[in-house]
Amino acid sequence: MLKRNACQPRNRKLLRPLIAIVIWLVVSISLAYAIELPNSGSAAFLQTTGPNAGLNIGDFYTNVGGENSSHRLEIHVPCSWPGTQTITFALFDPETSNGTFNGPPVTVDERRGANDDTSFTLTAPDGATTGPVIFTPADGTDGLWVELATITSSDSGYGCGIYTLETSTSDDDDNGWRLSVNHDPDCDMSGSCSGISAATSTLLSNGNENDNPDGLPGTGDELEIGLVKSSFQHFNSNTCQDFFFFVGSASPLVLNNYDMDGAGSITYFLPDGSQVDGDVSGGTEWNGVNGTATERDGDIFTIDESLIGWWRAEVCIPDDNQYIFEAQEGEPVYFVQPGTPVMAVSKDDGKTIVVPGEAITHTIVFTNISDTTSTPGTATNVTLVDNLPAGVTFQSCDITALQASYSGSTCDKTATGVVTVVVNGNVTPGEGGFFDIIVTVDADASDTLTNTVTLNYEDTLGNQFAPVKAFDETLVPPDLTLEKSDGGVSTEPGGTVVYTLNYANVSNTDATGVTITDTVPANTTFNAAASTPGWVCNGTTCTFAVGDVAGNTGGSVDFAVDVDDPVPTGVTAINNSASIADDGSKGADPTPANNVAADNTPLSLAPDMNLSKTDGGISTVPGGTVVYTLAYTNTGIIAANNVTITETVPANTTFNAAASSPTVWSCADGSGPGTTCTVNVGTVAANGGAGSAAFGLVVDSPLAPPPAAIANTAVIGDDSGLDPTPSNNVASDNTPLKVVDPLITKAVDPTQASIGDAVNFSITVSNPSSNSNSPAQNVILTDPLPREYNFVSFSVSSSPGGLVLTPTLITDVVSVVGHPSGITQTVVSTITVDIPTLDVDESVTLAVAAKVNRLANPRPTTIVNQATLDFDGGPRKVADAQVIVPAPSSSHSDNDDDDDSAVTASPPSSPNFSSSNTAVGAQPTPLAPPLPVLLLPETGVNDDKAVSYPWVLVTWSVILLGVCWVGWYGLQKIRMRSNKK
Repeated sequence: MLKRNACQPRNRKLLRPLIAIVIWLVVSISLAYAIELPNSGSAAFLQTTGPNAGLNIGDFYTNVGGENSSHRLEIHVPCSWPGTQTITFALFDPETSNGTFNGPPVTVDERRGANDDTSFTLTAPDGATTGPVIFTPADGTDGLWVELATITSSDSGYGCGIYTLETSTSDDDDNGWRLSVNHDPDCDMSGSCSGISAATSTLLSNGNENDNPDGLPGTGDELEIGLVKSSFQHFNSNTCQDFFFFVGSASPLVLNNYDMDGAGSITYFLPDGSQVDGDVSGGTEWNGVNGTATERDGDIFTIDESLIGWWRAEVCIPDDNQYIFEAQEGEPVYFVQPGTPVMAVSKDDGKTIVVPGEAITHTIVFTNISDTTSTPGTATNVTLVDNLPAGVTFQSCDITALQASYSGSTCDKTATGVVTVVVNGNVTPGEGGFFDIIVTVDADASDTLTNTVTLNYEDTLGNQFAPVKAFDETLVPPDLTLEKSDGGVSTEPGGTVVYTLNYANVSNTDATGVTITDTVPANTTFNAAASTPGWVCNGTTCTFAVGDVAGNTGGSVDFAVDVDDPVPTGVTAINNSASIADDGSKGADPTPANNVAADNTPLSLAPDMNLSKTDGGISTVPGGTVVYTLAYTNTGIIAANNVTITETVPANTTFNAAASSPTVWSCADGSGPGTTCTVNVGTVAANGGAGSAAFGLVVDSPLAPPPAAIANTAVIGDDSGLDPTPSNNVASDNTPLKVVDPLITKAVDPTQASIGDAVNFSITVSNPSSNSNSPAQNVILTDPLPREYNFVSFSVSSSPGGLVLTPTLITDVVSVVGHPSGITQTVVSTITVDIPTLDVDESVTLAVAAKVNRLANPRPTTIVNQATLDFDGGPRKVADAQVIVPAPSSSHSDNDDDDDSAVTASPPSSPNFSSSNTAVGAQPTPLAPPLPVLLLPETGVNDDKAVSYPWVLVTWSVILLGVCWVGWYGLQKIRMRSNKK
């Protein structure tokens, strides 16, 4: 068994136009190659053997021991054949006779016993049939051409496409015959070439026959004849015959031959230029290791794209043996290679590098270059598929030029990243077209964009050729950038300048082999110690090997130089430049301008003043004093003369001359915001000369709303030349301003009440942002109830809820002896709320419920209730609430105790309370008084800890108890006496 592996296609080059013209002329001279079968000059002729001959004769198809069928030929009538132009099918020597007709042309019949009849049947693509036509030896066709049929493809039942011709021999003879298919102007459909005669034979072969209506080779209007089932025999011994057959993509490929008697040879010539010897079949068997008389095995090949196309088989026979060369079972073979299109495609966008966002126009050109070959052919069903690479987006097609040549052609996006162009019409030899596909480069595109177009096509027989591809590679190269800075400094003779080189790859493509090159400036020397390690210097050229830089990344290196001392007269700056580059393996940088960076460092020959400012890190308060220390230094190489510091009095302050001592400023003490104040500190020596000045301010008080800080800026200058680093001539400092000013308010409802009436107080402590910018610490709210009120309950709430509060209720029993009401003692209640921190815009409200008692005498009277607010860092604040108790009505008695009964004050409360660090929310937490209110007659009160009564009351109480005891004792004696009786 013979196997063939796939090969890679070889590169093809277009022949020069002159060679193409020569080949065209040669081909044009031999236009009639498909007119007759076998073609003129063939070594082999056709033989059709009867079914009853021995299988060893060699005709497997017709033999009863083989396939027992007929021979079959295919005649291809292209649809481009003029529909009204006749086609004549003619047979030469179609009957059997004993012997050879030496011609020309030559045929060989072999008779076994009596002469046999032969049969021919022609079937059209649309179903029309001619025959079977029977030829007998008596018909007289020996050595003559005979018309089988003359038709037009436009006739009903005929049409264009494949016509089949089947033939058989009745018994056991071998019928040698020939076939011609062409347009014969001597023949028409009325029968002008019918009949069997020498004259008719002459009409059918007088040389005016033509199978190529337009006279141009390979344009697709030619007739083709292929043999699907046939046996062959050679006229002479030791001759060779070429057979052509088309191999598609199906794999494996099996090629068959039969009854070659193990003699001769078969050589296959493949489309990739290689050749392979085939296996020669033995007597009465198919070729291949496992071939038998009835079972095929064949030569086997593995097919890839390089082997798709027309193959040639050279069959050489040592004697006149009859054989079959079948090639692929059921597929035709040809004596002459049919017209074969050869398509070429190219693709170019006219660019080598692109950047994201750029538009690309791909121009695709296709051409049928078979005009430069010996077998030109027309391409049909031409389709081009453009597979766009990742990194580009399809925008549009331009097929204007294509449609001008091939009307009806289309271009569509058939899938993501796939654009399909269908060429409407045949592409004849030497012809072609072009079109454009426009895409844009995506933002994330990187590296190489490989765009592939694939051209698919067939020939006029419907054979699908291997696709032709073209590639276009466009680079998205690395885009390196370089920036260089000395940090804005100036230098001086003998100084060191450090340049920072910031590099970046701003593309999506990784850069390889990146190097930075810096040239040591004039009047300097390279300072390796102050530079990033890795610089290599050759003379004044220094390089730094960065290596690979990934897309959208970067880094930095330092390059330092020491300035000569002295420098030549007239040198005012150190000029330095650097460049960056990669190894170029991924294309040229698209923006080379930003691959170079330079910086000029001024060479200072003037003072270099520096100013700093500080308040010592303090914060201040309204009314406070802030003193700024202004420290200055001359780091230049010459002295600074007439050095002046300029200050501006900030908002919310006034100038404090005393605090600025010993500095004497130009502005008056108490100068307000916006006032410009200056001080001249004279000459400051070079190379570190220094000094300081003080600038004092008083913060305004009060401040509403208070700012967060006092912002102050100063500037230093001199008259000794342009400062090389002006940025450090300005200094600022912000002094935090702490303002804590909480508020207390108190309200009462009602503002007029009688004895026994309920009174409600609301005391609110707040820290509004209109007064404060800082939290108030250790806030204490105290509300002592006057003795004219009886405490009922209280509650505490906060905004926002959840503040940490500690409310406390303190009660004291106090004496009121001598009060006009006659009451000698009462209980006084004091409520305290401890607030550890009261932040800005937070508040706490204390609600107190009380009742006016009879100590509110004489009436009318006014009861004044005063609450206090204490906090860290501020004075106590108070808030009053007054209630008027009117004069009694005429029916009212001040001695009536009814008003001393328990009362209910608003809001109602529960007697439960826990005061330890209570976080009081929005809901009130009421307290009930722990002691009863005492409103007693004149009994006297000692203090709030113990109560003692007058001795008279005690004496009379003892006497009363003694009388009671004596009485009780007497009653007991009387009862005892009565019991004895």
